[in-house]
Parts: sequence; C-alpha cells; structure tokens
Amino acid sequence: MPEIQVRALGRIKDLIGSREVKIRVRNESTVGGALRFLAKERGKFLEDRIFDPNTNELRPHIRVLLNGQNINLLEGLETKVKDRDVIAIFPPAGGG
Repeated sequence: MPEIQVRALGRIKDLIGSREVKIRVRNESTVGGALRFLAKERGKFLEDRIFDPNTNELRPHIRVLLNGQNINLLEGLETKVKDRDVIAIFPPAGGG
C-alpha cells in the first residue's frame, strides 16, 4: 500500500491536528480518494471544510498540490497517487 504525506496550512492544519500526516492508501488511489480517507479519519468537520457536501467536489477556495503541482493542471481529484507522493492543502488566503 502506498504511503503518502499530506501537508496542511492554516485552518486546515488545525483541523487535521498536525502540519504533516502520513496515510496509507490503496493501490491506484487518487488525490480525491486520499483526501476523502483523511477527512473520514479526522472527522466530518474536516470533510465539510474541504468538500462541498452538495457536490462532493473540492470547495472552490481550497487549493491542492500534488508534488508541487496544482491538481487542476493535472487530472483534478482523479489524479493518481503513488508511494511517497506529497499532497499539500491550502486554505483560502486572507488579508487585506
């Protein structure tokens, strides 16, 4: 089973409970599958912060990178993951 590292910033880090966690996913898993696994493991509150409960898609303000590349430039949530990949989750940027 591939082991992937998930890095989180801001509020997402607080919801996960750590800046980095390692999870094991099934072979042929995707970014979406890995994020859903993590969300289910950490609780519904995290899942609702990452995914829109009406569409099951990423919330529009959440940015996800796989090995430094925006998944929107790859195959989105269907992008395959492999052993030692790194998923980074970025919450909305605030400021003004």
